[in-house]
Amino acid sequence: MQKKKDDKKNRDPRVIQLVEQIKKAYKKDKKFSEDVVNTMKELRQIFIELEQPAIVKAIRLVYEYAETFKGFVIELWEEDSETTSLEYFVGLLDNFHNKYNREEIRAINVFLKARLAGEEVEFVRPDDEDEE
Repeated sequence: MQKKKDDKKNRDPRVIQLVEQIKKAYKKDKKFSEDVVNTMKELRQIFIELEQPAIVKAIRLVYEYAETFKGFVIELWEEDSETTSLEYFVGLLDNFHNKYNREEIRAINVFLKARLAGEEVEFVRPDDEDEE
């Protein structure tokens, strides 16, 4: 995925700071701790201010999922990289103006909402849907 030259100027410094806090807290605690959840709630408030409803929903769904299932793992992400699912997710938020990241965030919303409703579904990346 190629980034635009102006991606950095589109990033909100508050988002960057909280994303880094989430990553550090997660690496330190090795789990989805209360610190992680509280920082995600702060991040969600910023996205409410930025009028980003899909991202606001995604953040809420991620911490609700983690609380319900005692963790946050999306198998596809865990297989594809050396980062955890949470690290991958907050990486999408770090550059939320990127259209591919936004598409993946919307796909996460569909997946997490279904899982929280008790449905057995697999996460499918938006670009994978095009291949079917």
